[in-house]
Amino acid sequence: MSESVEPAAPPEELHERRWTLIRDVLVFQVKMLLEALRDVLLPAATLIAGVLGVVLGAERPERYFHDVLRLGARFDVWLNLFGPIGHAGRTAVLTTDAGVDRTLRYLENLLVEQHQKGQVTRQAKQAIDRWLDQVEGAVRSTRKDGDGDS
Repeated sequence: MSESVEPAAPPEELHERRWTLIRDVLVFQVKMLLEALRDVLLPAATLIAGVLGVVLGAERPERYFHDVLRLGARFDVWLNLFGPIGHAGRTAVLTTDAGVDRTLRYLENLLVEQHQKGQVTRQAKQAIDRWLDQVEGAVRSTRKDGDGDS
């Protein structure tokens, strides 16, 4: 059985796609860190709110606890952890412009601006692209060598 071989993408397109993937992975990691921070702080906040409600709540002891729950729900909307990622220079696929996505897009635009001004060197980007090409070539070579062993 022969495998269909996809035509190779031009190097510039491949490099752009790699950088897009790296960006997407970094954005997701930042979002995961923010969610982890929420997971650490929210239990303590709900306990404190519960105690305050019992001690200071008067006719509405649930008030503080429900305020913390609303804050947590707003944070989830703001974080948009699994929401699609919009890319600079492309049609955004975000259904909502969540706060963290807007903030990270702003930071990305700053980096792109600095790169265009020469503050982030073109040589560094090209060196990383060459290294990624070498890694990909080595992986493909290993796969081809392994296919003949079966």
